Amino acid sequence: MADPALASRTRCIDDPHFDPDALIQQVESLEHEVQSLTEQVTRDFEELALLQSLAVSMELRNSTPEPIALMLDFLPKLPLSTMCQAVALVPNMEMFADQQASLSNAATLWSGDPLVEDEVCRKIIDTFGENAQVDPVVINDLAADQIDSRIRDIILVEIRHADRLAGWLIACNHVKPEGCLPGVRDGFTTIEANLILTAGSILATQLHNTRLLRQKEQLFTDVVRAMVNAVEARDDYTCGHSERVALFAQELAKQAGLTVTDCDRIYLTGLLHDVGKIAVPDAVLQKPGLLNAEERSVIETHPDVGWRILYPLVNQLSEVLPGVLFHHERIDGKGYPDGLVGEEIPLDGRILAISDAYDAMTSDRPYRGGMPQEKAEEILRSGAGTQWDADLIGHFFDAMPRMIAIRESYNRREPQARQHGSYMPVEG
Repeated sequence: MADPALASRTRCIDDPHFDPDALIQQVESLEHEVQSLTEQVTRDFEELALLQSLAVSMELRNSTPEPIALMLDFLPKLPLSTMCQAVALVPNMEMFADQQASLSNAATLWSGDPLVEDEVCRKIIDTFGENAQVDPVVINDLAADQIDSRIRDIILVEIRHADRLAGWLIACNHVKPEGCLPGVRDGFTTIEANLILTAGSILATQLHNTRLLRQKEQLFTDVVRAMVNAVEARDDYTCGHSERVALFAQELAKQAGLTVTDCDRIYLTGLLHDVGKIAVPDAVLQKPGLLNAEERSVIETHPDVGWRILYPLVNQLSEVLPGVLFHHERIDGKGYPDGLVGEEIPLDGRILAISDAYDAMTSDRPYRGGMPQEKAEEILRSGAGTQWDADLIGHFFDAMPRMIAIRESYNRREPQARQHGSYMPVEG
């Protein structure tokens, strides 16, 4: 039986109207269309992969990242998907004035090794930045003397959320992928420009969210500090005690190798550790002499009282409760309120016990002045392993120069004064 397909081809060739050149053109056109579709599918896949990668890196974390750290984590994901040699991020330093130390004196962040100096990136922004306020700027085949001989092609976009300009992204020098199909031209296209624009928008949104979270955290800390001030306002001698304990505890946690999140939690716990003293009568709290047994039993209720005060806020403050409740426990089990022994005492409680004791020993009290540094150190050493965790005492002494600096440089927050008839504080 004859092959129908072969018979059809034979008829086409025998057809007097058959045009082989037209057939070749049709085949070439189809090949070009297939090539374009393949390139588009590849680019779409790369875009999806980039967006997925950026979305993963932008996930909410246990702690709010520093903006510069967020940028440094973001940048390395961009060059491969955007077909460029490197991506530079130039922060708007007016927005990140408090982050300059994190920049290591460099105004420009890079996806890898710096391609050019900071001044070159600033020249790109000064030259083309006004146009980038509207749309991405895409320029290929820059003249060698226009910006810098090392910069051939650029994409420039703003990192902006609403009216807040966080900085600029600069993709430098288009890179043609190895093994690309014939006919793929050099230079950036709107595809790469849109990818950089999308990346900039994602980063701007995350930086905005980070800023809002930090404002929320600061507001929460300020409210906590106001609660502490309400307690300490009753006793001039203990004013500033909670904040100093918080600073000592945070420094000890750092020395012990705890995470930034743990250190922040311990600082907050230190601020709140004595909140239960609000229920202690003034006659006991402000007594100028040593407490008798009955008065001591009253003062020893303050960890439990603090726990009861804070527990209704358990959704927000659950992580501070162990330190507030157990900061007067002892390693030998002779502490209060529960007489826990050794590692039964939560780590936060053990850290705060040392920090609280150090501040109590070195601060003035109604019945005595603060003891000398050498005497406080002697007591801490003698109590290691019985009253306090021996390993943490070791870390405390390793950090002692910083502890002394905190104690000597601490300035209590003076209460605000206001003018008659005004709810605003007096300036200056």
